[in-house]
Amino acid sequence: KNTFTVILQQSTIKDISAFGDWNYLFNLRLVYGPYYSKKINKYGSYFEIGNPRYDKSFKNIFEEEKIKKIKKGLDPKKKNLLYIPSLDNFSTIKLFLSKIIELRRKYNILFKVQSNSIENNLLEIKKINKKLKNFFYIENDFNSLYELADLVICDFGDALFDAIYLNKPLIFLQKNDLEKEENDFLKKFFTRINLKSVLKDANKLENKIEIL
Repeated sequence: KNTFTVILQQSTIKDISAFGDWNYLFNLRLVYGPYYSKKINKYGSYFEIGNPRYDKSFKNIFEEEKIKKIKKGLDPKKKNLLYIPSLDNFSTIKLFLSKIIELRRKYNILFKVQSNSIENNLLEIKKINKKLKNFFYIENDFNSLYELADLVICDFGDALFDAIYLNKPLIFLQKNDLEKEENDFLKKFFTRINLKSVLKDANKLENKIEIL
């Protein structure tokens, strides 16, 4: 019996992992759009489907019970800041997390680690969850959090594209101790997507938020 195999693109970030030679193993490749089609076409048949993770947001389909549950812990008089860091080499947790926690006096803080980080850093996640359980969301549901967010704060990962695509105000946090190769990569990347709200100094975060 023949088996028809299909692979669905899962990330907007890492070209190397998304477009490796193992793509030859599949009969059909489902990608987000033209940029990825050009990357994937050498492996065989492909089809552009958009990014399904945004379907609920654009159709205004939200899990109302989850949103109500989250809202119970929020001050309706404060704006909601959603911090979505990674836990990889670009992670800004050590540099910015304490400053973000301080902002609770003026803002509601929603905190969620990017999905790929959860799989690879379970021990680190448990530490964060124990320390920040009052506003740390570990469930793999970003739609409810984005719906509530007035501002997204993130480092390198899919959250960056989520915020841009969902038209959310954005502050991109960048470590100041990256290797030259990583810095050069980010500079080219920011130029390509015309991103200007980049911050390296935690002490300037509050002022940056107020400007936005």
